Amino acid sequence: MNSFSSSNDVPPDNRRREARARTLRSGKLFFGGFQKTAIDCLIRDLSETGVRIETAVLIDAPEIAFLQIQDDIIGPMKKRWASGNEIGFEFELRKE
Repeated sequence: MNSFSSSNDVPPDNRRREARARTLRSGKLFFGGFQKTAIDCLIRDLSETGVRIETAVLIDAPEIAFLQIQDDIIGPMKKRWASGNEIGFEFELRKE
């Protein structure tokens, strides 16, 4: 049985424009001005347009952040949502 109230309701897992790939990789979330903050995180989902991360502790999620996965830096990213210790970011597209 469908738990959604109408056919117009879209489950959170299906709101993305691009397909996402579930993953479990470690990374670091960076944000702040001159005194950067670095938070260890797990990358739970990754797509061409965004990422879902999980932190070990609750943080006040920044509006703009960067993500390091191994030697690669991704960003800037814009916060789209936060729930508990999970945060969803959308990659900002740069005009070339």
